[in-house]
Amino acid sequence: MFASEPETIAFGFEACVLEADVEITSDDLAEDFFDRNLDHVWEDRNIDQETREKKISSSILNSVVGAQDKCARCDVQKGTSLWGSTNWPLLKGCLNPREMCNLLDALLPRNPEETTWIIDDMKGEISKFEYKGMMEEMLALEPDPSGIWSKDQWYCLECVRELFRQRFRKWLLERKRKRNPTLQQNDCWYGYNCITQTKVARHAKKLNHLCIPTRGHAPS
Repeated sequence: MFASEPETIAFGFEACVLEADVEITSDDLAEDFFDRNLDHVWEDRNIDQETREKKISSSILNSVVGAQDKCARCDVQKGTSLWGSTNWPLLKGCLNPREMCNLLDALLPRNPEETTWIIDDMKGEISKFEYKGMMEEMLALEPDPSGIWSKDQWYCLECVRELFRQRFRKWLLERKRKRNPTLQQNDCWYGYNCITQTKVARHAKKLNHLCIPTRGHAPS
């Protein structure tokens, strides 16, 4: 991002997402961006290396609240890297809309009729799409006697991905119907396994593929 043009940086702040063609790379400029300038400050103030290390080690925080916290699903300690109610709006920065759609069942990620519109919605301004609302709706989408999925729990990123694998398709279908109440679509017999949905635009548009297959077999 240090070498990015102003428009790219502005878009990133506005939409909380990097375009797919923006690569985050490590170079000498980025690696030294802070250290080099901080070194100048140390030198100007005649602060030696021993004092620097002592000051840095005792600055800001002595402990981190929640550093030992574990994921509610897999029980792996992830501390402040966990996701929950207070930071769902930031999820797009770690799991972008295209990646979310790639977690859909079978061949659905290759069906633009079922994915393009939601990607466009998600990539818009934060005020126009509520990530927290989406996540809480998915967590409450179906009964969960085990209590694994709950809006009051915290999850690691891999378990968040698993939530998308299990429930994103169902949430997406509800979202599509709410978005266009007059939409009339029959379910495709082959559902999310349908190969034709990836090749014939008319077929992909005519039928709903966000459904469980009632015929055929999963593609190899």
